[in-house]
Amino acid sequence: MFKRYGNHVKERILNDRATSVVMAVFSLLCVLSGIYWMIDFSLRNLIVSFVFIGFVFFIYWVEHMVNIRFGTLFVAASLTLAFGGILGACFDFYMLIPFFDDILHCLSGVLFACLGYGVAEKFFGKASDKRSFRGCLLFGLFFSLAVAVGWELFEYAGNVFMSGDNFEDTFVDRICSYVLSGGHNTPVIIEDIEKTLIYYGDGQIYEIEGYLDLGSIDTVVDLLVCTLGAVLLYIISEISYKYCPKINKILLPTRAAEDITSESALVIEHDELQTKTPENAN
Repeated sequence: MFKRYGNHVKERILNDRATSVVMAVFSLLCVLSGIYWMIDFSLRNLIVSFVFIGFVFFIYWVEHMVNIRFGTLFVAASLTLAFGGILGACFDFYMLIPFFDDILHCLSGVLFACLGYGVAEKFFGKASDKRSFRGCLLFGLFFSLAVAVGWELFEYAGNVFMSGDNFEDTFVDRICSYVLSGGHNTPVIIEDIEKTLIYYGDGQIYEIEGYLDLGSIDTVVDLLVCTLGAVLLYIISEISYKYCPKINKILLPTRAAEDITSESALVIEHDELQTKTPENAN
């Protein structure tokens, strides 16, 4: 298994120079990030920077296991998303750029829709006409949404079982609550909230500006922008299919040549068996 995987990596490096360059640039950036955090004596960020190099081998592993090939644009976007995780978590881009997390989630929607397209082609057959092409695109769209929901559930599990904070809390100045009213007929609406006082421990008080939404807005926005990314991929691919097929060629995954050849051989064999008559069989 490892030998076949090694041969696959070697073949991809030799035959797809553009993708190999993208992989090399990403690995170099991870190494430079690791060196920076080594000098800064931040063990956690050092580990994260070097661990993320594994994304290169993970992409090759997915190709090998599913027997598909990712285009250069897909690989570049995937590694951009991965390095965005380093920038956000290690270099605090999530705080420096307010919409940085939303950008990454939107990009993830595009990428997982692409991956879903490749999975659909792998298991349901090559998209040989516009109808089957749209079917694969729709599968990719819903595949992306399923991954997004799974990710949000994973973050929630981290909050519950590991006492973490995987959601980005949001300051708001208005709340609307049925819980405060004690029924579901008329909610209590509180507007123009200037500050909140939190009493905890032995009489300690923590004051915050406005009111703190604990992750619900972040979760919904993440799902929304991921959906936007998946829909965007669908629209781009539809336009590309008609006017510029080259875009889909470098963006959407394709099935490996040997996989297509094997399927074609099975189809031919099946057709030959169907055309045989009992007399010919004897």
